Amino acid sequence: MDKLFLQILNMSITASYVILFVMAARLILKRFPKIFSYMLWMVVLVRLVCPFSFESIFSLIPGDEHIPQQIAFMPEPEINSGITAVDSAVNNILPPADQAASVNPMQVWVSIGETVWVIGVLILLAYSVYTTVKLYINLRKATHVTGNIYKMDGLKTPFVFGIIKPGIYLPAHITENEKDYILLHEQTHIRRLDHIIKPFFFLVTCIHWFNPLVWASFFLMSEDMELSCDEKVVNKMGSNIKKEYSSSLLSMSTNRRIVGGCPLAFGENNTKGRIKNILNYKKPALWVMIIVVIAVLAVSIGLITNPKSAEEINDLRPMIMVDGEIYLDTGKKLSVEIDESSIIGKTDPAVSSTEKPTQEGQTNFGLEGADYAYFDDGIAVLVNNEWVFFEKEIYDGVEVYLNKLNDFSGMYEEVVVKTKDNEKAFSWKNVYNPTYEPVTVTADVDNDNKDEIIIMLTTDYGTGVHIQDIHVLNAEGLTELNIQDPLEALNYAVKSSINIIGDKVNATVRWYGISIEKSYDKSFSDNWFEEVSFGSHIEYKVEDSRIVAYISGAVSPSEFPFTAVLRYDEKLKITNIDVVDNEAIVETEAYKKISKYMEEECKNVFSPYYELLDFKISDYEEEIVGRNVEAVFHYKVIHKNYDKDPDTVQYIREAKERGDKNYQQLYDEYLQPKEMNFYLKARIDENAEITLYYNFSPHGIDWQETEMSDFIIK
Repeated sequence: MDKLFLQILNMSITASYVILFVMAARLILKRFPKIFSYMLWMVVLVRLVCPFSFESIFSLIPGDEHIPQQIAFMPEPEINSGITAVDSAVNNILPPADQAASVNPMQVWVSIGETVWVIGVLILLAYSVYTTVKLYINLRKATHVTGNIYKMDGLKTPFVFGIIKPGIYLPAHITENEKDYILLHEQTHIRRLDHIIKPFFFLVTCIHWFNPLVWASFFLMSEDMELSCDEKVVNKMGSNIKKEYSSSLLSMSTNRRIVGGCPLAFGENNTKGRIKNILNYKKPALWVMIIVVIAVLAVSIGLITNPKSAEEINDLRPMIMVDGEIYLDTGKKLSVEIDESSIIGKTDPAVSSTEKPTQEGQTNFGLEGADYAYFDDGIAVLVNNEWVFFEKEIYDGVEVYLNKLNDFSGMYEEVVVKTKDNEKAFSWKNVYNPTYEPVTVTADVDNDNKDEIIIMLTTDYGTGVHIQDIHVLNAEGLTELNIQDPLEALNYAVKSSINIIGDKVNATVRWYGISIEKSYDKSFSDNWFEEVSFGSHIEYKVEDSRIVAYISGAVSPSEFPFTAVLRYDEKLKITNIDVVDNEAIVETEAYKKISKYMEEECKNVFSPYYELLDFKISDYEEEIVGRNVEAVFHYKVIHKNYDKDPDTVQYIREAKERGDKNYQQLYDEYLQPKEMNFYLKARIDENAEITLYYNFSPHGIDWQETEMSDFIIK
């Protein structure tokens, strides 16, 4: 029922655009036959009834899904009506999802709205049935004249009643002169099936009763229906009946609108306007009629079709197909030479950059006739005379791409997830920057013996800011699972304070009876926070098939000494919260040696490409293994691009060439500080030689020997 209710809301919003357009067109067509206005109301009827439509570049409406079907489960529910002011006002009052509650607030509101809607529909239908049955009983007293024509005392105005066998009911006092043109009027209704259209339109209006524009369209449609019949009578019987016809219309006026689909009353609807229209009616020239017909048909096509999807599917990651498997570009250039005996083929004609290769040796990055070879567990491809390492595709048939770029906000507003059996679009957001594309992992995070699809998106970034959003999908039906908001849990469990005493600044974090304290010289920063600020840096990882959230804690705009680590259980609820001191590392001799080695290696490798600003080791753990020291750690290199012209960078240059509104933003961001993050293992052997290893497995630990030069991506 929820889906039906939300579908009705979306159809009602879409129809509202059509109604407003038809109202405007109705004013333009004021001096033309009313049959054209009446035809346009049929487009409104289709929009109110049909949940789907065809796409067309000529569409005059903004879209057909303004309220997402999953709005009750969205962490930040929002609508997209197409009117910025309306969206902003409504979205600001929509309650966010409460992951800790058994029922989200939006589910409650949707349920309430659904109940009110059903009650309203039932009341209106009951009223309509009651009045129709009452009239039917009264009409049993009518006298049959001939065919489907009846007369009855007490009737104020003629009308048509009935669906399958419609009857024309005339007042007993009607004159013979009046009878001719009144019968023609009512017979025109029947020939055009107005006796079916009007009740059906009213039924649809009952379904959309909450929308005042739908009620307005019903009454205006009824008016145009009568006006067009009046014009038909005058056109057929001649202008000499205008005066007499108008007099009859005035004498038989009901002076009210009939709220319902039955009957079709002769004296209903805007009597003054109908008389004025009759007296001023002139049959237009044939050429005018042809132009208006073409215009009405064109407008109808524009209103009945949806806008063509402005899908801008991002180029897929460079890849190659070998032995029926897809291998993805790692960007790592190999420092070793590939033996000719290892070469297994040359790349075949490439497919589009938005497609996956389907044949042996095919690529999607425009490379043909290049050698490729086996190397370790992947493929080495000779690109521009350098061997580049390609790794086997990790995610079993899962594709995630960004869609619907909002030029104003600089954000993608839709994420499309595609598997072998399903494809679904979600109203999620991701920044417009190739550096921060969605991160996808498959793992059994809810312990149901089936892998889920975990998608991590970047919703904000900048100096000192990097915020991810996470979504967990059931792989079979692509339904989204609720995951607890880490910030809410963190704010509940963790308390902090920052006190300035003289020249010292003391920052304290407390949680579950545990506390960490840090001290600084006051001069270290010009802007100290009143408490530790968590939330400007949120990162998600999947470790041992469980989701972990890492949230940095800042004491000033530039200093982040704390990291909150929140671990999820199989119910996607947070069961453990810990806060670590990012600088609390015991500097052993091995640590000092590794730290020095890493800094020197990074300077040697990355200095030709980046301006290096800082190096940081965190989560450092070491142990003795045989005669070796082994240490695992996270390593961060803070860098910025050299002050060269950003227009030399491909994606920035392409943005400039196509006149992208976000070009300047991309240009400026290119020169801002960025981070490179690595999870490494270092082994110090008995000869004091250091060997680095990198974890290549997305699901567990699989250390493989590496060098920092392997991480160069151009």
